[in-house]
Amino acid sequence: MMFTWRKQFENDEKTFLDSKYYSTIQDLIKDTRLSDLLEKENLELYMCLHDNMIPYKDKFITTNSRIKIVDKTENSIQELLRECKYLITDYSSVAFDFAYMKKSHYNIFNLIMKNLEKIIYQKDIGIMKMVLEK
Repeated sequence: MMFTWRKQFENDEKTFLDSKYYSTIQDLIKDTRLSDLLEKENLELYMCLHDNMIPYKDKFITTNSRIKIVDKTENSIQELLRECKYLITDYSSVAFDFAYMKKSHYNIFNLIMKNLEKIIYQKDIGIMKMVLEK
């Protein structure tokens, strides 16, 4: 999972932590439905932080051992893309890198689409917010 950086948060931790951008990502990694999905499919989710998000790394909190919050000092982006089966992103150009590696768009969204009723694009933050419905 990789998201595009938003310049308005540069050097402004308070604005970042008060933003919908942060709260949406935090809600996603804490969502029990995502945890259940990872468990059911026996997957790990790597949330790879943009370089400018590294100072806020400790602000992303999850107790799920299947969710790893990493940055490029721990894993190269190319290595993560090669090893991953699926990619969750907003409008980040990393989607093109993933597709270039001949990982089809079907594979990117196959697992998600099997388990989601709808995907909503939130214009104000630019994240594909997944809404898991019972």
